[in-house]
Amino acid sequence: MTATTVVPTAPGRLPLIGHAVPLQRDPIRFLAQLGELGSVVQVHLGPLPVYVITRPELLHEILVTKADSFEKGQLFDKARHFLGNGIMTSGGAFHRRQRRLLQPAFHRQKISHYFTVMDEKAQELAESWKPGQKVELMRSLDELALAIVTATLFTTDLGRQAVDEIQKSLPIVVDGVTRRTLLPVDGLHRLPTPANRRFNNAHDRIREVIDQVITAYRADGTDHDDLLSLVLAARDAETGQGMTDLQVRDELVTLMLAGAETVGSSVGSVLHELGRHPDVQDRVRAELDRVLQGRPVAAEDLPKLEYTGRVLTEALRLHAPTWLLMRRTTADVTLGTTQLPAGSEVLFSISTLHRDPAVYDEPLAFDPDRWLRHSVKDLPRGAYLPFGEGARQCIGNTFAWAEMIVILAAILSRWNLTPAPGPDPKHLYRVISRLDHVTMTLTPHTALTQNS
Repeated sequence: MTATTVVPTAPGRLPLIGHAVPLQRDPIRFLAQLGELGSVVQVHLGPLPVYVITRPELLHEILVTKADSFEKGQLFDKARHFLGNGIMTSGGAFHRRQRRLLQPAFHRQKISHYFTVMDEKAQELAESWKPGQKVELMRSLDELALAIVTATLFTTDLGRQAVDEIQKSLPIVVDGVTRRTLLPVDGLHRLPTPANRRFNNAHDRIREVIDQVITAYRADGTDHDDLLSLVLAARDAETGQGMTDLQVRDELVTLMLAGAETVGSSVGSVLHELGRHPDVQDRVRAELDRVLQGRPVAAEDLPKLEYTGRVLTEALRLHAPTWLLMRRTTADVTLGTTQLPAGSEVLFSISTLHRDPAVYDEPLAFDPDRWLRHSVKDLPRGAYLPFGEGARQCIGNTFAWAEMIVILAAILSRWNLTPAPGPDPKHLYRVISRLDHVTMTLTPHTALTQNS
């Protein structure tokens, strides 16, 4: 086929703000409907024209086969001002170098070392609950995920002291970054509003306490057997150089943001679905009881927890935390039959691709057994990407997968979860997609009670 530059434009564009209204009001519905217009559709973020990719095979081209023709897009340009230049926001040769330096910290053998920390923190949360209690899980799970990632990052007393400040400030930063990256008009973050002042104070405080910890670790020179020690010790194989303090701080902010927000929201989504499907919850708990027999999860247990894995796979399909990403073409490039000039901003939504009726039967249904009928490998490339794909696949995907199963095991081995009366949870589309609340009523797990 001959490549073309004719791209349909989504309806509903307004002067100055473009398609900001439907993107703010119901972004997934708006983006999902674009597939009816074509495989590449133009929308406007304020005055900026952006090309939305609606087909998985084109996304695979962007992330893998033609990845050299793309760099991070405008959303990441904006986020870089507030989050720093960690591997989430950086690009090019610098990103490749930083990823090489960080990779040893996420080796499978290192992750196995952190199972004990994951389980201890998860058990503390599960043991703090009481029979009949109504628990707002999203808040609890965010705090748990942040406690786990900070406990694996810092093991010194000073590091643990920094955790309290980070736990208070990080949610404020996440909310602020969302507003600053998605607003159609630049510069509003400079206005002296109360929200902007709260963001600036929280942002500065996080950087301050992390800098203090890095300085102390440098001065000490001791290997504390934690992630920060590994990052500080990492050396480039070609140059022998390590990271500067600024580079280390940017990577720690990235790891904390990804480790807390994505894991907390993902486990909350799993438990939301288990509460809505008690038969599935019972099957997961039965598998955990059979495989673990009351002991904590170990690395060798993960392949044996097959049904739990399918449940997690399905929950990540329906509730992918990373829902909106962008790239920018660095050269003229052809996607399918559409030719895009250099400098084009390209946007894609993993959430809409995960619910594509052309790929998934009953795409809105929660059905863990769909992964018995076909595996992820059977799907079109680009159709299932909860952790991304290609050279920019999430560096902590193995860590996150293990952590989510450890948390599920700690909670489900002790508690049955039933949705509390009230409105159904709704998705909030921030830097990370998440449910606004998941409130459960707790009753003790009978098998655990009988074995106690």
